[in-house]
Amino acid sequence: MKTARIIYSNNDVIITNINGTEGSIKEYYKIGKVFNLGSVEDNMQSVVSCEILKTFKFSFVGRLIGSIGKSYKCFKTIEAYTCVEAELKLYDTHEHITDLNIFVKAKVN
Repeated sequence: MKTARIIYSNNDVIITNINGTEGSIKEYYKIGKVFNLGSVEDNMQSVVSCEILKTFKFSFVGRLIGSIGKSYKCFKTIEAYTCVEAELKLYDTHEHITDLNIFVKAKVN
């Protein structure tokens, strides 16, 4: 089971768990495909974006926010939909980040 974030043309965002490969999920939620998001009345919206939750592993030199002193080698694992989103989440807990290395693997549930 994978987690997908689907963004529609009216800016609605739906996060759903779905079985399949990343390719089959992206094919089902293909950009431009129209879905009915309405529950009482029809609300036809096309897909703008489909992102699959991934696991990003980082190694970097930095320190925890608020720490005083020397930076040190750190390792952190973050789940996010995009690399940029994952990197920004690093700054929730660490500061003075340098020598950043990123490793990506698809989420396996």
